[in-house]
Amino acid sequence: MQTIQSKPDAAKKIIFVASCLLALALFSVHEYLLNFYPETLAARNVIKFFISVIPFCLSFAAWKSNKSAFDLYLALGLFICCVGDVLINITFILSIAMYLVGHSLFVKGFFCCKKPRAFHFVLWGAMFLAICVWLVFFAGVSFVQKIEGVVYSVFMCAMVAFSFCGPALVRAGGIIFGFSDVLLMLNIVLDTENGIAHIIALGVYYVGVFLMSAYVFLAERPSASKDAPASID
Repeated sequence: MQTIQSKPDAAKKIIFVASCLLALALFSVHEYLLNFYPETLAARNVIKFFISVIPFCLSFAAWKSNKSAFDLYLALGLFICCVGDVLINITFILSIAMYLVGHSLFVKGFFCCKKPRAFHFVLWGAMFLAICVWLVFFAGVSFVQKIEGVVYSVFMCAMVAFSFCGPALVRAGGIIFGFSDVLLMLNIVLDTENGIAHIIALGVYYVGVFLMSAYVFLAERPSASKDAPASID
C-alpha cells in the first residue's frame, strides 16, 4: 500500500478556494430565487447543476492526475449526486434512485482505502435502525414516504458508516452528507420547502460534497495503479 500525503500547492489552494466562493455565490442566488421568485424552477435547477458539478470536476481532475480507483469512484459518485440534486425538484423518485447509485459508488471507493471491519457494519446497522424507528413510529409521514425513507436510509447509512474506512477529510464529508439527508427528511416531515431550514439542509449537503472533493483535489500523491488500494489514514 502507498502512503498518501496531503501537501497541496498554492495553485490548487487558490483554485479550490475560488471554487468554494463561486459555489457560495451561486448558492446565495439559488436561495434568493427560491424564497422570492419560486416560479424560477428552471433557472434554479441550472444553478444547482453548476454548484454540484464543481466538486465533481475537482475530483475528476484528481483522478486524471493519479488514476486511482478511490478518486474514480468518488468522482463518479459526485457526478451521479449532481444529477440527483438537479432532479430532486422535478422527479423525486428518480432523484432518490440517483443518490442510491451515488452512495453505492462512494462505498465502493471507501473499500479501496481500507477493508471494512465489524465496527463499520455495526455502525451501519445502528444508524439504520435508529432512522427506521424514527420513520416508522415518530415521523408521522405516509406509508409510501416511510418505505422511501427506509430504502434510502439503507444506502445513506452505509455511505456514512463505511466513510470511516477513508481518510479524515472524506470521513467528515460523508458524515456531513448523511446529516444533510437527515435534515432533508425533517424538512419533508415538517413540509418545509424554503426558508432557513432549506438553506441549512442544502448548504450542509454542499459542505459535505466539497469536503470529499477537497481531499482528492488538494492531496499531492505519487501516481498509483488504479487497482491498488492506498493507505490514506
